[in-house]
Amino acid sequence: MDLIGGINSVITATKSLREASKAMEDAQFSLMVSDLNLQLVDLKSEVARLVEENEQLKRELHKKKEKLLLLVIFPMLTI
Repeated sequence: MDLIGGINSVITATKSLREASKAMEDAQFSLMVSDLNLQLVDLKSEVARLVEENEQLKRELHKKKEKLLLLVIFPMLTI
């Protein structure tokens, strides 16, 4: 399971917990569960942003490696 998938599973579990807390009619507990759910949604958003940033950095690194390889090989071809 990937990180986003794991967070989605926890969000789903907190939604079930929130529904159960409504049945218990415990307002404070329900509020705590809602707060937890909001924090998890924020976490999911931040993780998604970091995953995208990481992919972008990998692409940039790959391009720089290709350029470096060309700089190293090209002089050898002109000799």
